[in-house]
Amino acid sequence: MTYELPDTDRCWPWVRYFLEHYMPVHRGGRANTIASYRIAFRQLRRYLYASIGERASRDLSLSALEPTLILDFLAWLQTKEGGSCKTSTRNVRLAALKSFFRCLELYRPAEERSPWLRLRHLPQKKTARPSRDHLETLELNRLFAQIHPESREGLRDLVLLTLLYNTGARASEIAGLKWKDISWNDPASILLHGKGGRPRRCPLWEGTILLLKRLRHEHGPDLDSNIFRNQRGGALTRHGIGRRIALYVGQARLSTPSMAGKKLTTHSLRHTTAIHLLESGADMHVIKAWLGHRSTRSTDHYLGLNLRAQRELLTQFSPPAVLEHLAPPDNPDQWLDDL
Repeated sequence: MTYELPDTDRCWPWVRYFLEHYMPVHRGGRANTIASYRIAFRQLRRYLYASIGERASRDLSLSALEPTLILDFLAWLQTKEGGSCKTSTRNVRLAALKSFFRCLELYRPAEERSPWLRLRHLPQKKTARPSRDHLETLELNRLFAQIHPESREGLRDLVLLTLLYNTGARASEIAGLKWKDISWNDPASILLHGKGGRPRRCPLWEGTILLLKRLRHEHGPDLDSNIFRNQRGGALTRHGIGRRIALYVGQARLSTPSMAGKKLTTHSLRHTTAIHLLESGADMHVIKAWLGHRSTRSTDHYLGLNLRAQRELLTQFSPPAVLEHLAPPDNPDQWLDDL
């Protein structure tokens, strides 16, 4: 389909051009990214309906896109009426708008570029980095113990969890896998399609290969079909994967008290892989390539989560000599009285 530049100053034809042509054709945006951007503009339109009315929002001009309007919209997102979005979601919506302003800066006449450059400088809102819970070895074994591979669905889920842990892949990467992405040769590996379309290959354990072969025997030889399917035969989505993981995590919590206070999701298996690779002595650059991080700055975060290594270092990092001679009082409560 051929798209012509909108011959109008109205905002929404430009939004449509941005989502349907500029992002997929000129930026090579992935489907998930474009879907996320589309949500941002739907929310903007809903905000405008509520604030200036349906007709005014429908006829909104590009010149009306002022910093105050965008900042008010971003603040509205974090209210109850706007969906009580988290700060991280607010920043994702701003990223979508900034990409749109970059498109306008490219196509609008030179004398009209400065407003878009100014809007692109709108600040991201600072947010605390979310905690990243991972599974200890016992907890991981308890999680796998909840799966019963005798059924077809159980076998699929066992392969799913094994592959998630083996590769440290994101749920979206696993959901899109096809049989043709597997290299069965020695050493066996699987091709993952990461963020931004960046491909990477991950090695597979022999046990993972055996499970995949068993699952493929159930599916048949079609190389273009998805590895993981739902009950209707369609591709298992990342949301479907999340529901399966949540089911087994909930069951494992009942017999594993240490899991009670942890927020565990599909992404927790990715963190678990990273921590266990780190504990096994893997180099940070190897872990970066394994997980598909663009920069080691993302991988460095796992150094702070590796408490076992920190405890081992603590035994070699001695306290001052004066502390070695301190003896606890006969009555430990005396310490509290002295405070």
